[in-house]
Amino acid sequence: MGIAETMKTLGKHLLCELTGCSSVKLSGVEWVKKEIYAAAAAAKATVLHGYFHQFAPTGVSGMLCLAESHISIHTWPETGYAAVDIYTCGETAMPHKAIEYLTKALEAEQHYIVEMARGVHDDGGRFVSVPVEKKSVETAGSSDAPKADVESRPTQPRVRAKYKPVPVD
Repeated sequence: MGIAETMKTLGKHLLCELTGCSSVKLSGVEWVKKEIYAAAAAAKATVLHGYFHQFAPTGVSGMLCLAESHISIHTWPETGYAAVDIYTCGETAMPHKAIEYLTKALEAEQHYIVEMARGVHDDGGRFVSVPVEKKSVETAGSSDAPKADVESRPTQPRVRAKYKPVPVD
């Protein structure tokens, strides 16, 4: 069990690299927009607003503002690569479901996930710095595909200096 499971947190932050994706699927803003909205639905997240931009000659950047935080994507169709960032707070949203959805939708051959617990705090209400929790590497294909998890968390989080109260007029 990692620190994220034993400490109070405000949310999960996933940084995902999708490689070997369909260049055609990464190229069009309307298709990327439709799939990011579907990924948010798969994660049981609540979409508040969205913004997407089509680059010339190719590539898309887009972001959904969620009640739980955000999902963003940046695509490089010429290399079959997409960078996805998902940050969710609370107990309802399931950000890993969004990554599962996008991996299939973009036909990614591989995806890499770096997960970080955000807003980790101790019992005294102080927030602590906790580095990256794990890196997960999965190869597309059957359920027998190679998978590796690398734990890179220290045994104890680093506690930042206590904040001094600032008088307010």
